[in-house]
Amino acid sequence: MKNSEITEESLQSYIENETVSTARPLRSSDVKLSQLISDHYDRERELHRQSLKIAVKEKSIEAKDYIYSAHYDPLTGLINPRFMMLLLEKFLQSAKQNKKILAILYLQLNGLKDVNSIYGHAIADKVLMIVAKRLKLAVLKKDHVSHLYGNKYVVCLIIDKKGLEIVESISKKIIEVVSKPLNIKGIRMALSMSICTVAYPIHGDKISVLLDIAKMKMYKVNKSAS
Repeated sequence: MKNSEITEESLQSYIENETVSTARPLRSSDVKLSQLISDHYDRERELHRQSLKIAVKEKSIEAKDYIYSAHYDPLTGLINPRFMMLLLEKFLQSAKQNKKILAILYLQLNGLKDVNSIYGHAIADKVLMIVAKRLKLAVLKKDHVSHLYGNKYVVCLIIDKKGLEIVESISKKIIEVVSKPLNIKGIRMALSMSICTVAYPIHGDKISVLLDIAKMKMYKVNKSAS
């Protein structure tokens, strides 16, 4: 290679087609070329390191998104039915082992069907989103709220046997916050919430039994209201 100015093109050509002979004295151009080669590979290593870092970060984000979508309802942000059933089974075992009470509040949002019929799905979805935020505010952070389907929800509480009054307190708060008037795109409306409560060990020792009893209670509430 001649002692001409070293460029990226000459470097690439050198790397591919030529080697520096060690049989002759070291020239200043060899030093420059050696430094350029070193810089070239340093840049390659840094680009590779940055690429790996970005790839790991993207995978981490994808994993978090997957976990969230597997556990939460995308519309309301509340726990989805499948994950809630897993939690209920887990909390039931915990209640049995620690001699506590597992209280399940079975909720029904009244008036949603009329909102959907009159104003359409978009407004009904907005109602569900607002109600979800209100439910989160009504319960304690350690408690769990799930949107089962349509206008049905479940709230799960683990309490001490001497703390049953907390169930009534939370139920009243839920009814209070959900019943506050809504104003969506200039449309004013008011909805209400019906709540039926079941508990282990009072009503049964299986989640399926407890939920069946809660549904039967809600059926009776709806029948008496019609």
